[in-house]
Parts: sequence; C-alpha cells; structure tokens
Amino acid sequence: MRWDLSKNPGSDDPKTELEWLSSYAQNQYLVFPEGRETTFGTFSQSFRLSVGFIGQESLTYTTFQNGLKLTHHWTDRLTSKFILNGVVTSEREFFDVEGGYRLCDVDNDPGSSTFNDCVATVGIGSLYRYGRNVLQAQLYHAETRNELVLDKSKFEAGVSYSWQLIDDSLDEYTFADSSDYVINLESLDNEASLNVNRVEGYVQHRWTPNAQHLLVYGVRLNYFSLNNQLLISPRAQYAYRFP
Repeated sequence: MRWDLSKNPGSDDPKTELEWLSSYAQNQYLVFPEGRETTFGTFSQSFRLSVGFIGQESLTYTTFQNGLKLTHHWTDRLTSKFILNGVVTSEREFFDVEGGYRLCDVDNDPGSSTFNDCVATVGIGSLYRYGRNVLQAQLYHAETRNELVLDKSKFEAGVSYSWQLIDDSLDEYTFADSSDYVINLESLDNEASLNVNRVEGYVQHRWTPNAQHLLVYGVRLNYFSLNNQLLISPRAQYAYRFP
C-alpha cells in the first residue's frame, strides 16, 4: 500500500510518500507413512519384504512480516528514505514414527498348501524415530538512506541497524531393533539462543566531470556483535570512456 503525505497530494512528483508491505503465511503438513509389500527373486527361490509404519509427522511453519518505507524529498536535489521492517517466524517439526520390516522365503510350489506364503523368516527388525524440534526467530531492521545530487556529483550516505533474536531447540532420537539387538543410531538434545546486533554505514561520492571520466570513491563500515568485529572497507573506482 502507498500513501501520498504531501501538502498537495496527487501531484506527479509527491514530496513525501509512505509505503507499507505486510504478509502472513502459515503452512501445516501432516505426513502419514504407508507400508508396502514386495516379492522378488527367481522362480526357484523367492523372497518377500513387508514394511509397515505407524505414527505421523506434523510440520508447522508460520511467518509474519511487516515493512515501512518513508521517502521525503527535502529539495529537488536532496532525498531521504527511512526503512523499517521486521520478521517473526516459528517452525515446529514433531514426529513420532515406528516402522518394521520382515524378510521371508516364499513357497513357490503350486501343489503346496502354503503356495505363495511365507514359510521361513530370514530377517526381522524395527525402526523408531521421535522428535520435538522448535525454532523461533525475530528479525528487525532499521535503515536510512540519503542522496544529494549536484551538477556533476552525487553523494550517498546511509546507516542501518539490525537485531536478530533466535531460539532453537532440538530434541530427537532414533534407534533400530534388528535380530534382538537394539542399536541407538542417533540422539540429539540441544538448545541454542542467539541475540546479536549489526550496525552498518556507508558514504559514497560519484563524480562525473564530463562524458569521458567517472570517479567513484567511498567507505563502508560493518560491526557485528557476535564476534565484536568491526570491518572498514574503503573503495575507489575510476573509469574512462574513449570518445
């Protein structure tokens, strides 16, 4: 959505303009695994594999975001933009599934009373998976951009601030039971929280004295609170166009 906040709204070139963008999404998936039976081998020796499952997986993803941008033209040459946005997201992955298999010999004698039936078990086992995983995140961002246009120069400067808050909880395990042996294949129980800030800024000058010469130089700063790292990146570029 867009609003014209100028004193004379409706003009071709509004002086003050506000834009808003919002979205909400929620997706939920329920997964029910299915069993299957397969017969393979040769006529003289056939095998049958039967696989079955019970349980389900529940996956839920929710995201809500909002954004605002205010653009103001101080003069015909000076423009400022103020941007605010935020994202809140939540993810839940719950699963509780048990599966089992049976491998057996199949009777291929057409005259037998057990024709096409399992007569001997070759292998049997089961697999169990359990999980309760939750992720919650909040991401916020504020930024200002400024631009001054002169006859042969353009100055740009801006500052931004970001805040990220993330909580992640993992609780899951998996084990297999085969031939009366229980094997713990995977076990995970972990919680992590992240609360970080990021500050960025830049200044840039673009100078075009004529159609053949172009000079761009500036500096960019970046500070990240997770590792207390400050990066300063100067840059310069010169271009020449042959007449």
